[in-house]
Order: sequence, then structure tokens, then C-alpha cells
Amino acid sequence: MEFTADAREAVRKGTAEGGDDGDGAKAKGRDLVGRFFSSKHPLRVWALSLSVLLSSLAAAATPFGDDDVANRALSFLTLVVSLWIFEALPFHSTAMFIPVLAVVFDVLRSPEDPDMTMTPEEASKVVLGSFFNHNTFLILGGYAISSAFSRCEVETVVASALQVRFEDRPYLFLLAMMMLGLFLSMWISNHTAPVLCIAVLSPIIGDYGAETRFVKALLLGVAFACNFGGMLTPIASLQNIIAVQQMNMHGQPMSFGEWMWLALPIAVTGTVLVWCLIIILLRPDDVEKIPKILSKPTSPVGDGVSLFVCCLSFGTIVAWALSGYSKLLLGDLGVVSLLFMGVVFGCGILTEIDLNSFAWHTLFLLGGSNVLGKVVESSQLLDHMVHALKHALPESKVLVAAEVFVAACVMATFVSHSVAAIVVVPIIAHVGKSWGAVQEFSFGSALAISAAMAFPFSSFPNIYSLLVVDDFGKSFLDTRSFLAVGTPASAFCVFMIVLWTATRSGTEGEGE
Repeated sequence: MEFTADAREAVRKGTAEGGDDGDGAKAKGRDLVGRFFSSKHPLRVWALSLSVLLSSLAAAATPFGDDDVANRALSFLTLVVSLWIFEALPFHSTAMFIPVLAVVFDVLRSPEDPDMTMTPEEASKVVLGSFFNHNTFLILGGYAISSAFSRCEVETVVASALQVRFEDRPYLFLLAMMMLGLFLSMWISNHTAPVLCIAVLSPIIGDYGAETRFVKALLLGVAFACNFGGMLTPIASLQNIIAVQQMNMHGQPMSFGEWMWLALPIAVTGTVLVWCLIIILLRPDDVEKIPKILSKPTSPVGDGVSLFVCCLSFGTIVAWALSGYSKLLLGDLGVVSLLFMGVVFGCGILTEIDLNSFAWHTLFLLGGSNVLGKVVESSQLLDHMVHALKHALPESKVLVAAEVFVAACVMATFVSHSVAAIVVVPIIAHVGKSWGAVQEFSFGSALAISAAMAFPFSSFPNIYSLLVVDDFGKSFLDTRSFLAVGTPASAFCVFMIVLWTATRSGTEGEGE
């Protein structure tokens, strides 16, 4: 039985205040040590102290000689990355500090004279101006589509139809739910999709205990499918957004439709592979018939409104996919998102409550990564790092791609997709720039990060599936379940990404 946070606090206080003075003092000492190392408290003092220490060591090392700006930028980067990796603060809180630290560390070079840095006033205008950009509005459009779908219970209607269609064929129902998770993740992000999918599966999950293999298979399948769904569009995951930003920054943009076209074979193949692995390794044959998901519709809006929302969402998605044409009329995909949002909020389909429920913390995390990218670019830190890396990497572009994609996947496996995306994607994009392949390296690194799924804490879909428990509070999944299926799935997916890079490089070589 687990205590709640309040209960744990009450137990600690009761222990500290009880007994004689000696025992009370010892208990208070244990309480202070516990709070110092606690991972539950928003501010983890030991992690903050370690981050500052590592930043100081990086500053003292001066690895770039007389380039003081690059040396300070390395100290700045070390501090920010350490705060994220050790979770000294919540991710979005660290992101809010990045513009402040960028000004304080004095790491932005003057455009007129690269040997000089900007004044604090100039630097603050630059960092605040780059915190939010057009990609922010593109993500807001995705959130609006997610909320509109949820309001109309589109995912519930689809899942109910799948249950009726595959009621006596559990394996095919599993595959169908994985494809639903894959599809939803494309448009409403792979943070929202697993929440919706598992919510509509709750009647099935609630009918069985934690030892039911089919429920384990459903939870694993949805989690991994949403990871793959995070590959499919530029708005599906944070790593994709950062990769697109890197392409735009280096003058090699990739359209919304082109991204989908390139990622679709890898994501669909990976999803089918995971389905096969789950059937082979978990043997989910202990359920013969799928319980009903929904007995009657409960949507607060009518069928006409639902149809209107679906048509409007589909039109917005088509405008995103055909960005080359929609930009001729509206100029930017962010404007397309604002058009959709203006209609659904103006018609009353969504309200200010829905607007307030958007994942603003993710937008702040994205804004922090924008400023971080600006700093490492302006300070020429990435130029130094890529120059050092290039001498340590092979001379073959395909081998370099293989090494950096494997490194990105391994890092994301252990430190989560979000942290890996912010730290690794800009570096890999600059490595790709030195090979004249920013698109291939940025795109491949984003997909390699999405492919990291071997541990429960590797991604949000994994974490959310792990947190599902039965009526007795026992989790359906454990680390071994994720390792058994996720490890071969990650390896296969990275292999496919490297193979795609090799094929694309060979085609370009022939064209030249």
C-alpha cells in the first residue's frame, strides 16, 4: 500500500516530533537528509548543487583557449543540461531560466563585431524575441485539434467501432488499437494520444487483474505505437519540432508533407514489428472476447458538430500537409493553426477552459530550447564542438550517421526523449551541416530519439502505461516487459533510419 504525499509528510512530522529529545533530533536530521535527496520535491538541492559544480568546472577548464565567449557558453550549456538531466527543477522551470542565464553569462556575440558581445539590453531583446516563434502556433493548433477531438469523443467512437469489428479476434483488436494510437499521435502529439487511448480502454482494463497478459499487451502496444506515432509529423513530438527548427535555421527546410511521407514507412513497419514481438514474447492469449468499450454515446455535442469538427480538422491537416500551396495564401503554417483555433473557439466548440488546459509547460520547454539553440549558435560553441567531433568520427557519412543516431537513441533511453531532443538534435544537425546533410541528420536524430523505448521512463507514453494499475493498486507492467519488447524494437528502428540515410545519400550521389 502506498502513502499519499500528504500522508508521508504527516508520518515524517509525527516521527520527528515524537519520542525523547535525542530521538527527535535524529529524526529531524533524517528528515533534512531525506528532503535534500528527495526526488518528490520540486527543488532538488543536491542536483542543483551538482549542476553548479559541473558548470564551474567547465568554466575553469577553458577548453577553447582564448575564446572566452565559447568557454562561457560551455559553462552555460553544462549548467542547463545538468539541471535537466538531474531534474534539479521541473523541466519547464529550467526552460524559463534559460533566457535569464543567457543574458547573465554574456554569451551572445554582436552581429556587427563577433569579437564583442551584446549589451544586456540587446541580448534580452534577442532571447525574448526567439523564445516563441511560428512553430509555437503550429503546436497550439495541434492542441486545439486534440481538444476538439476529445470534446466530440472521436477516439471513443473509433475504439467502440473497432471493438464491434474485432470482438472475437483479440490479436487484431490489439493491432487496431495500436494503429489508432499511431494515427492520433500524428495530429494531437504523442503526449495526448496515450491518455485518450488508455481512457477508452479502461472498461477492458478494469475487467481484468494485473496478471492478465492481454491487458499487458494492450498497454505496451499503445505506448510503443504512440512512440512511433511521434515520428510521423513535425507536430507529433518535441524532437520533431526541434529538428524542423534546425532545418529552417540552416536553410534546408522540409515540408510537412515530405516529413510524413519519409517517416510513414519506418513508423508503420516498427508498429507492426512491435505487434509481432508482443504476440511472440507475451503470448496474450488469455482473453477470448473483447468487452464492450461504450454502451451509448456521451458526447456533449451533437453529431452535426462532430462532423463539422472532423471536416475542419481534416481541412487543417491537409493545409499543413500541402504547406507549399497553403503558404501562398496564408504565408505560414502557424497562421493556418490560428485560423482553425479562431473558428473552433469562435463557434463555442472550445472554451477558455480548453485554452487554459493546453500543455503550456511544453511550449515553455520548446521556448527554452529555442533560446538555447540561439546561444550555442551565436557563441560559436557548436562550431568548436562539431570541429572536435568531426576529427573523432569516421570519414564515411553513413558511418557517422549510424554512430550519432545510435548515440541519440541510447541517450534518449536513459534521460527521456525531451532532454535528449533539446541537447542532442542541435549538435547532430551541425554535424550534418559539415557533411552538407542537415535534413538527413536532423530528421534521423528526431526519429532515433522517438525509437528509444526500452525503459519505462524513456518516454511519456511508456510512463503513462506503467502508471496504469488494477483495483488493488498493482501495476500491469514492469521494467522487464519494456526491455523485452522495446530493446529489439529500438535496434530495428535505428537500423531502418541508418538504412534510409544510406539510400538517400546514394541517390543524391548518383544525382550529382
